[in-house]
Amino acid sequence: MVSIIAVCYNHGRFVQETLDSIIDQTYPAIQLIIVDDHSQDDSVLKIEEWMNERSVDCKFIAKTENSGICAAINDGLAISKGEFYQVIACDDSMISNKIEVQVNLFLNNPEVSLIHSSATKFDEKGSVLEERFVLREDFVEGIQDNAMLMRRMMGASVIIAPSVLIRVGHLPPKPVYDESLIFEDLYFFLKFLDMGRVFYFMEEPLVKYRVVQDSLYRSKKLKTRYNQDRERVIRSYLKKSFLLDIAIYNNLNRRLPIGVVWKGLWSGEVSLLQYLLKLKRFVLFELRSKKKT
Repeated sequence: MVSIIAVCYNHGRFVQETLDSIIDQTYPAIQLIIVDDHSQDDSVLKIEEWMNERSVDCKFIAKTENSGICAAINDGLAISKGEFYQVIACDDSMISNKIEVQVNLFLNNPEVSLIHSSATKFDEKGSVLEERFVLREDFVEGIQDNAMLMRRMMGASVIIAPSVLIRVGHLPPKPVYDESLIFEDLYFFLKFLDMGRVFYFMEEPLVKYRVVQDSLYRSKKLKTRYNQDRERVIRSYLKKSFLLDIAIYNNLNRRLPIGVVWKGLWSGEVSLLQYLLKLKRFVLFELRSKKKT
């Protein structure tokens, strides 16, 4: 069985299309779990209408307060029964054979923990923007190198979240997702890679990835929170010497005052190398400033 956790937050315009793409999969053994994270639009009404019209045997969790995507996924995982699972936001959708193709690959490659793919990018009206959309042009079909993936994720997103299917037996202990974070993917992917789990990339586009103009992270407040959470997650991995990458340290240090980095050193949130790099930049900046004056 494959458990699919469809997470909805103000996706009333698209949610029925997403749910249709799940139950219309060519793979028969699917458990559908829908979690609405206290939407403020007509999402719950649309979901209930869809359930009645399609007579689908599924689990529906309508939350009475907004708790964030990580809590929504953890709630879905708590009642999931599948050997594999995936999460999909209710503005994206799946190609009809997505699950069948990925399950077959899992069955032939028992060492693989996570499979992801390219996508077709489209807009709010359903018009195709890119037939084959990838976040890294140099990805090739097959098993990927963990250290390479970790370094690249620290610089930018490289995995298209709705394309992912995961082997449940390889998951870390629950709670799988950190509910203090505003996002789920970076934290989980880095944690999974750090455990030595095997990632596999498929070149075939298996999902439709929608670009929405009023996306959650377009708000200035939420974008600031996203960046703060992202830096916190990345710093926790940069303390490990085998992941040393000077460019990433410098990027993280760029926006931080030296006093903040100094306090972070003593609290253990910042490594000695990160502090020394910040100190070097600070001294060079001071010297250049004195020369100009």
